[in-house]
Amino acid sequence: MYGYDYEKLKSFTQTEKGRAYVKCLQDFYNENYANAPILALNYSYAKLFHINGDRVKFQNMYFDRRRRLMVLQVLAVADDKYIEPLEEIISAICDEYTWVVPAHTHMGAIDLFSAETAMYLAETAYVMKDKLSKDILDRIYHSTENKIVKIYENESFAWEKLMNNWMSVCGCGIGLTYLYLFPERFTLVKARILNTINCYRSALDKEGYCNEGYSYWVYGFGFFCLFYEIYEQLTGEKAEILESEIVKKTLQYGQNAVLDGAVFLPFSDGGSKGEHDEAILLTTIERMFDVNLYLNEAELFMPSSQALGYRVLAGLDRSHSLKESKKETIYYKESQVFIRQNGNYVFTVKGGHNEESHNHNDIGAFSIIRGGKQYIADIGVGEYTKQYFSEGRYELFPCSSLSHSVPIVDGQLQCNGRSRRGEIIKQDEKSIVIDLSKAYAEETVKVQAEYCAEENGVTVNYSCEGIKDKIVFRFISFIAPEIIDGDVFIADMVLANDVNLSPKIEKHDYAKYLGEPGVAYSVDYELEVIGKTNAGFSFRFR
Repeated sequence: MYGYDYEKLKSFTQTEKGRAYVKCLQDFYNENYANAPILALNYSYAKLFHINGDRVKFQNMYFDRRRRLMVLQVLAVADDKYIEPLEEIISAICDEYTWVVPAHTHMGAIDLFSAETAMYLAETAYVMKDKLSKDILDRIYHSTENKIVKIYENESFAWEKLMNNWMSVCGCGIGLTYLYLFPERFTLVKARILNTINCYRSALDKEGYCNEGYSYWVYGFGFFCLFYEIYEQLTGEKAEILESEIVKKTLQYGQNAVLDGAVFLPFSDGGSKGEHDEAILLTTIERMFDVNLYLNEAELFMPSSQALGYRVLAGLDRSHSLKESKKETIYYKESQVFIRQNGNYVFTVKGGHNEESHNHNDIGAFSIIRGGKQYIADIGVGEYTKQYFSEGRYELFPCSSLSHSVPIVDGQLQCNGRSRRGEIIKQDEKSIVIDLSKAYAEETVKVQAEYCAEENGVTVNYSCEGIKDKIVFRFISFIAPEIIDGDVFIADMVLANDVNLSPKIEKHDYAKYLGEPGVAYSVDYELEVIGKTNAGFSFRFR
């Protein structure tokens, strides 16, 4: 376990990698913060969420303050001249009226970002207690006590039973705030904290699969591990749960989700990768379990809005490499996720149901990855707005089945709800058959898909019954398709069908996680099936 004392951190900054990291942060600080005032968190930005659903403008400023804190955490250990600007950003964060972001006010007086903020300040005070002024230390104690500790001791929260990453992140943030700053009061809340953090495991299936997506696995499991790393260090108590089969399976998911190069298991809001800060938490998981999660070392040197700069210093001595491609099949039976790696490409498809945490309507959606690119893609997370987490969620392109490689039946998209689920007909090493019928509102419709991951490519065979008018077979890619001599080319992959259907190609502009512009392309094959009681169609991806 890594000890979080100032002297040890200081020694890390003087290693070869430590000096390189400090230099990187100095350059970033000089370019972005040295001559820039700490911007006020304007109420006009905060209220935008309630006016038009925009949460990006406020949160960009909110997280930039935490990024500045993260940079100065490390620089102040390396050089005392950064202590004063560190105190300035701490003071500004303490002055914030609330640490709860506008999008989370419905969750109560503590949300995951407020819990994180308290932990960041508490850890900074713990490490820098002999360097920071008494006034700043007092402000940290006062702010964390009033904005987190007193509230937590007198209220209960919906996220304590939410069954997703919130349980882990909130439990960790609050628990470590107590352990760092209020250890004498930790016994009052210990059972509650441990129960919340351990129940995070219930957010994953019995095989360790995370329906929220890979990035949210990093987030939730990363904070789970972070808590227990420091809990064992500060209390001297061994966390037996870390040795459990359940945790080992959860860890294995993180390794299985590495598909090819920079592409990670892409389903749900967890996205493909890179939508959330991940490097810091991955180093914690790697260090605790002595595993390699194939973290790109360059990502360690990127300043993060997760103010866990001390964790980076502890992770610099590890070497990281990308996963070697190998032939294997991984199947998560409960969540109905099939992964086939054959050495030439990776194929993955999901069944599941349409009320998963961070759900997309995506039963039968699949991805084909080769050379670090998604040829057939799951576009992942869209821009987080008020609508994104409302009843209007599935009117948005990223969450609806329109953005997934699934059929459109008689003009119907897939419906949301737990009863809208896939049924596995059969599965073996190279193929899986999923009944997609229950994803659609029309009960007489039968749509079944057989996905065959062969040596030289993928074949998808659809069989349909009860279609009244027409069916559209849709395939999504980040790569602009081209029609050449009647064939569809997605880069160097050819998409062909067995009935000589002519495709329609359309470009789709959408907003990504933080509002950045995203572009995806659909290839639609429309077929009238009037009067046919049973019809089969085959598509080949070579």
